[in-house]
Amino acid sequence: MMKKIRKIVEKHFKVNLASKDRKFIHVFARGCYYKICRDVEKHSYQKIADTMGKNHATVLHGIKMVKNLTETDKELKHSYQMLLNKFNYYNKIKHEMSLTELLTEYNKLLIICDEKDILIEKLNLKIEELEKAIDTIYEYD
Repeated sequence: MMKKIRKIVEKHFKVNLASKDRKFIHVFARGCYYKICRDVEKHSYQKIADTMGKNHATVLHGIKMVKNLTETDKELKHSYQMLLNKFNYYNKIKHEMSLTELLTEYNKLLIICDEKDILIEKLNLKIEELEKAIDTIYEYD
């Protein structure tokens, strides 16, 4: 599961967590990874550290940093919450959704696709009408 958390974090922040880059976005992303692994998955500091080639103190510091920043900065809090929502949604789909819930979600997606297909067909008809109108205009020239 830690690999999946890592992929979600990397995709969310568009960074490589293995990078030794010390830019804020990289540091914050690593801290978010540590925090989710610790708070949600209940992994030990050392186990989390081992996945990143760090030590337990680095993980502890990263978690505290994210906690402090998300308490004082609304944008960072929102970003972390969006990341947590992505992780929770993935977990819900993977572990908690019943077959009925999955079918309901699937049917919602089918409806959305059908609505988009109808919209595309209407747009294609409008394009044909406009092309005919253009052809008519050029016939009189």
